[in-house]
Amino acid sequence: MSEELRTSAPETEFKRGITKFGHFLMEVTMLMGIAIFAINVYLQSPILDSCHFSLALAVRPTPQLLPEIISVNISHGAREMVENKVIVKRLASIENLGSMNLLCSDKTGTLTEG
Repeated sequence: MSEELRTSAPETEFKRGITKFGHFLMEVTMLMGIAIFAINVYLQSPILDSCHFSLALAVRPTPQLLPEIISVNISHGAREMVENKVIVKRLASIENLGSMNLLCSDKTGTLTEG
């Protein structure tokens, strides 16, 4: 039992999707920062000011938007699950439950291992 508690849960499709979305945000942010810096330098703005401006625009949205997007999506799914009288142990599993095609349970309606 103690070894089972030490192991972490397998990575879900939701977590993989969030990681992929985070990498996409990072790429867009880097490209946006480089483009803004290049445009400012082309328009003959001071290089240090251009660097500060492009970094400020690149850094601002990423850490604040990603957790909010995830929280809103999971809470919306949790609310829909509560309306159907479903209790979910891990909130990240809501996304996986929503993407299922077939769900099997025993005669009491509970999900068990195996």
